[in-house]
Amino acid sequence: MKYFSVKTIVVLITTFNCFVITSAALAQNYTPLKIKGVLNAADKDSIEVIYRMCKLPEYLGNLEGQTIRVPISEGKFKLEIKENDPFYLTLVYKSSEGNRTELFKSYLAEPGDDISISFKTHFKVNKVGELLNIENIRFSGKGAEKYNCQYSIEQNEKVNLIKLQSQRKYRVDTGQFAGLWNAIHLASNLENGNYNILNRYQLAMSELAFEMMRINLYSKKMIIIYKQLKTVSKEIQVLKVGSRERFLVQYYLATDKPADFSNSLLSLSSLYASSLLLKYEFETLALNKKEKLARIYSIPHQSLKERVLTEYVLKDFTKFSAQNDVVDTVLKSIGDKDYIRLIHTMIRAQSIGAKVFDFSLPDVNGSLIKLSDYLGKVIFLDFWFTGCGGCAMYNRSVLSKVEKKFENDSNVVFIAVSIDKIKDSWIRSVREGLYTSPTAINLYTDGLGTNHPIIKQFAVTAYPRPIIIDKRGKLFSNKRGDLRISSERLSAVLLEAINSN
Repeated sequence: MKYFSVKTIVVLITTFNCFVITSAALAQNYTPLKIKGVLNAADKDSIEVIYRMCKLPEYLGNLEGQTIRVPISEGKFKLEIKENDPFYLTLVYKSSEGNRTELFKSYLAEPGDDISISFKTHFKVNKVGELLNIENIRFSGKGAEKYNCQYSIEQNEKVNLIKLQSQRKYRVDTGQFAGLWNAIHLASNLENGNYNILNRYQLAMSELAFEMMRINLYSKKMIIIYKQLKTVSKEIQVLKVGSRERFLVQYYLATDKPADFSNSLLSLSSLYASSLLLKYEFETLALNKKEKLARIYSIPHQSLKERVLTEYVLKDFTKFSAQNDVVDTVLKSIGDKDYIRLIHTMIRAQSIGAKVFDFSLPDVNGSLIKLSDYLGKVIFLDFWFTGCGGCAMYNRSVLSKVEKKFENDSNVVFIAVSIDKIKDSWIRSVREGLYTSPTAINLYTDGLGTNHPIIKQFAVTAYPRPIIIDKRGKLFSNKRGDLRISSERLSAVLLEAINSN
């Protein structure tokens, strides 16, 4: 794939292969990031800024992210963020009624940016009150073109998705390599035009920002491809020798990463580590490659290896049969204090026998429900969201059967927590019963989504996320093999919890 347009006249004197960002280089005396904006909103409304340092995994930002809230005064707001290193920035509008609208999410930001934002918006009224509808966002000031580029890419992907959804069929090939071609087709259609947008803005942003955004675009495409390929792992596994060799040639051509990516920047990408873990998982399943952990240990670049190891533990902890042994071994290979702290935070939240966070969340009627209201009962707790295919499958094939079996057992209670940000969508999904049973105790993170403290406390990083809590309010089980694989195994674990002291 060509990343630079023909019209690009800039010559990169230093090859990116030798382009290493050291901590010393990133720790210069930068000025704070400044943001100001104009938004047609009431004085009691506010802006919430959530940011996380680049080396922290995107889907775990809620564990370590920082939050700043600033009031809107006379339709205006302004804020400062004092950090020395680049970070990812999310901006959220919060109305006085508690409704929330994400203005933009996980945009790459740099110290010294001085941004003015203008929003073309209007308010629409539905059953939950006024919601902000965004029609356009424009950025100006120092560093603004980096934000305009990310916004343009985001809008381009939305258009591509609409076009793709309007097609009658997604599959374009039914031959031996259908899984590969269909994965590439889907990813290519979703990213179509993104690199043209990035190249158009290249001269207006820093070299660091351009390279990180290029890596993130590549990683996003690979994540789509590997998620699609995972569904056909078994078919690929049984290809005959000749077909297998032809598949491998096409596979490596389609997924080979550009040689000029800097390893130091790969470790700061919001998505690259995730794409690498999906790659290892697929190649283990379909191509009989070495196990995922062994391949991670073989990564030669230390900062990238530590990033991938951390993400591996955080994402797969509940799959480990010997959790403590795996974590102890991994920690010996990690020197970064932030990664070590993140892993320890997750372990404290997920260790069997740990006292569980006593949350308080609204139900479909608006009543606040506390976990401690159910002390003395075994609690089955599950996290889900509208549109989660895995959540729907889990509810259909496992959870609904178990709820039916225990429907008359007063010793156990089923609680489902949705991270949906739009209340109407959540209530509609509850009533439809696709992801959760309407008879369960259905709770809502009150529009905060993954930024609610409950997500941090339970270290939820993937969905569905079932947990069993014993009668004393302590964690009884969170292992994938116990809770997600079959209704028979889940029923057996619930019985163990009921009969435990």
